[in-house]
Amino acid sequence: MFARKAKRKEVLKRYRRLRAISTEHAHQALKLASRKSYEKAGRRLGIVRGKKLLVFDSEQEMQLLADLTLCMKLSGPSLIERYRRSVHAPEGSEERTVLDAMCDWRFALLIVKHKHPVAGLVVDDLVRQEELWLMDESMEATAKPGLALASRLIKPAEFHTTTGAAVPMDELLLLEVLRTLPPQLRDPAVFTARSDKFVAMVYEKAIAMGTAERIEYA
Repeated sequence: MFARKAKRKEVLKRYRRLRAISTEHAHQALKLASRKSYEKAGRRLGIVRGKKLLVFDSEQEMQLLADLTLCMKLSGPSLIERYRRSVHAPEGSEERTVLDAMCDWRFALLIVKHKHPVAGLVVDDLVRQEELWLMDESMEATAKPGLALASRLIKPAEFHTTTGAAVPMDELLLLEVLRTLPPQLRDPAVFTARSDKFVAMVYEKAIAMGTAERIEYA
C-alpha cells in the first residue's frame, strides 16, 4: 500500500511538471500565430462571421480555436512544428521531450473504462482500438466508466495526456460526426488519428450542438 501511494505521488508530480511545460510551450507558440491562422481555424469551426470578425460565445470556443490553430497545417508545418524549430530545447531535456510529443499528437475518440491502479484513467482508443493510460487529474476525479470523449493526445512519458481540452461525446454528437463524414474518409485507422479535418469537424459539431460548453480543462 505504501509503495503504491509513493508511486502515485511520483507519477502525479511528473504529470504536473510535464503538463506545466506543455502549457508554457503552447502559450509561447501561440504568440507566433498570425491573424490569418486564427481566421482560418475560426472558419473551420464556424465561429468566424464576416471576413475577419472573430465571434466567441464562450471561453471553451476560444480554447478549441487555440488548439486548432496550434496544430493545424496550412500550407506547410503547423505552428507548433515551426515553434519547435525556433526554440532552444536541448535533446534529452523534458522541454524537448514534451515539445516532440506535442508535434507527434494523435486525435482520439475515447471511452473511459476505469481508474488506473496508480493514477489517472484507463481508456479505450476507438480509433486505434487499443487501451491507453490517460493522465488527467480533473477527469480522474469526475469521469465515470462509459464516458465517451474526443481529445487531442500526446505521450510525453509512459502515459498519455490531453492537450488541455476534452470534448464530451454524447450519442447525438457521435452520430452526427459519423453521419457527416465523406465516404472516402470513413476509415478511422487511416483518417481520424492525424487529420486536421476530423479534429475541426468534431470541434465544429461540439460548438454547434452546445457540447463544447461541457468541456473540462486539466
